[in-house]
Amino acid sequence: LADETVLRLDENTVLHLAPAEPAGTTWIDLLRGIIHVISRDPRSLTFRTPYANAGLEGTEFLVTAGADEAAVTVLEGVVSVSNEAGQVSVGPGQRAAARSGMAPTAAAVPEPFEAARWGFHFAPVLGAPPESGAAVPGADPQLDALRGVARALAVGRADAAARQLEAVRAVAPAHPIALALAAVIALEVGDSQRAELLVAQALASEPDSAAALIAQSHVEQARFELAAARATLMRAVGLHPENSLIWTRLAELELSSGRTREGRASAERALALEPRSGYAHTMHGFALLKMLETAEARTAFDRAIELDQSLPLARLGSGLALLASGDLEAARREIEIAVLLDPANALIRSYAAKAYYDERRSGLSGTQLAMAKALDPSDPTAWVYDAVIKHSRNRPAEALQDWQRAIELNDERSLQRSRLLLDEDLGTRSASVARIYRDLGFEQLALADAWQALTLDPADFSAHRLLADSYGRLPRHQIARVNELYQAQLLQPFQPNPIAPQLAQTGLFLADQLGPMDTAFHEFNPLMSRRRLAAEGAAITAGNGTSGEHVAVMGVHERVSYSLGHFGYETDGFRANNDFGSDVRSAFVQIRPNERHSVQFELRSSDIEKGDLSLLFDPENFSPLLRQAESVDRLRFGTASEVGGGTLLTSLTREQTAVGFLTGPTFSVDTEQEDLSVDVAYFLRRGRWDIQSGYRQLYRDQTDISSLQVVLPFPPFSVDMTEVLESTVLQISLYTYAQ
Repeated sequence: LADETVLRLDENTVLHLAPAEPAGTTWIDLLRGIIHVISRDPRSLTFRTPYANAGLEGTEFLVTAGADEAAVTVLEGVVSVSNEAGQVSVGPGQRAAARSGMAPTAAAVPEPFEAARWGFHFAPVLGAPPESGAAVPGADPQLDALRGVARALAVGRADAAARQLEAVRAVAPAHPIALALAAVIALEVGDSQRAELLVAQALASEPDSAAALIAQSHVEQARFELAAARATLMRAVGLHPENSLIWTRLAELELSSGRTREGRASAERALALEPRSGYAHTMHGFALLKMLETAEARTAFDRAIELDQSLPLARLGSGLALLASGDLEAARREIEIAVLLDPANALIRSYAAKAYYDERRSGLSGTQLAMAKALDPSDPTAWVYDAVIKHSRNRPAEALQDWQRAIELNDERSLQRSRLLLDEDLGTRSASVARIYRDLGFEQLALADAWQALTLDPADFSAHRLLADSYGRLPRHQIARVNELYQAQLLQPFQPNPIAPQLAQTGLFLADQLGPMDTAFHEFNPLMSRRRLAAEGAAITAGNGTSGEHVAVMGVHERVSYSLGHFGYETDGFRANNDFGSDVRSAFVQIRPNERHSVQFELRSSDIEKGDLSLLFDPENFSPLLRQAESVDRLRFGTASEVGGGTLLTSLTREQTAVGFLTGPTFSVDTEQEDLSVDVAYFLRRGRWDIQSGYRQLYRDQTDISSLQVVLPFPPFSVDMTEVLESTVLQISLYTYAQ
């Protein structure tokens, strides 16, 4: 509607839309049927039914008008339900009902989403029939009826589908397609054990059944066994190479496993077999989106919606494509439609929460994440995002609890990684996590989590960034901080937030404690990667001539991100010749020509001038003449590429350093030095083996350094070990050094 309210109507719904007073508001007369509503403007919409009226207070709910009763079931927010006999307010998880001449009454419902079951989305397991429609000799006599079941499930008619399915199973109780369809229904309503049993029966009846194999892949994915699900589909492709639905499902699994190019190839194969498949166009769109072909992805999603308006993932993909183009409002509308198309989908709820949060509506985002947690308690996605949101609302203890829960649910995955991998969650995988630990004084816990994550995945850029930000608060860890930030920058798919120039600089002395050095002082980090321009800044002033400032600007545009920053700090100190001044300037540009390669350029310049800063117990024991100055200019070129199933990093750095040392009018030393270094690193993971190898060439007085490291997170051999030894890490390292 004009006020951005989104409605979804059940079949056979009869309603009347009319403008109301004041202008800009709407009356909806629901005469018969069901409407699912998402409305964020409580002043603009009122529902009238034959037995009760419903007034909004900013909410998501369902209105039902039957022959002798009207009801309102609230999923989120509050609705006021009234008629001539009385009024009642209905909150989340409650249902109000009213009959003729009776005041409405409210009661809690154990499963509020059951009211929206007519809108659930069921995964397809039966492909489209041949276009000719000609009868095939010896064809399955139950197939037409089962296609009717599949059509009913495609538009959420679970009850009608169940009735038709019972009729088929009464005649053919072991029919593999009927059992596969029944398994999908059981899986959608949360009965995974029954789904597993039905799939096993279907495969026992016909081991090569395409529908049974597709259903089995859904059951395995629900258990987060993506490798097993992919193996099942690879077997299905071998048995049924002309089945478009199997290729589409395989594309979905490839994308869920991070195999973008393989997913695109499978989606294109599916489209070649069935060009009018909205499902295949949707998976093709996601592949294009991950390959940074945003305009082509939007075209694919639009085509999918044109062919099949019941696909929630097509709307979600359309929203993500719009978001990548910078249109947050349009993206949020598409995601809200996706919510209505599949209201019980926890992942889509999480994306809706991200969109609301980026619109600065953290209350709505928190509600959506709570619903996502309830719908799928085993998915860590909602817990990660809720941790960031709660921290932005000054609730760090609750944020830490959610963060720890997300780590538990992630098993051996990286710290901050959605299990479905539909986007890269860059905004969350940043310094905001370090703030949660720091605000609670748990810096050591942050270090432990970062170390553990790097043990499990040495190429996880978010763990390197968390470690860098944690080192930023520790004394004598400047070199370690800069090194970890350097690795995080090389490994990151995109630069999500402004880079504080002082984070990558050593030797800033008092600025570590007294300057504007907060690793993520901004209260708002976007949860979605999108085209945007952002800036942050801080300033400090104090006695003894102390002052400092920090300004950083960043932008994201399609395949390019950049960050410009300046940091300045000066103080007179607490005694004569105890002054310190620093000035740091940085420029960073990152280009992603495709999803497998990234190129970076960084220019950094720093100037430091100081007197005698040494503390020798006696306050008078210092040199009144000692002056020191250092100027460093650094140009760095780096690349990150996916090669041979691993990650290859390269870096070329040229650095010019000028150092001045003055002890009075009679003695001074000025030195200049130029370094050129080449660094290459390769991270490869195969099962329980991690191989980390690297080579460094430093051109300064003919110094060569090379190193090779091999890390085995778990014993690569089968052995009966105790629970204590199950977490043992065996590491073998080999280093060579030549000068």
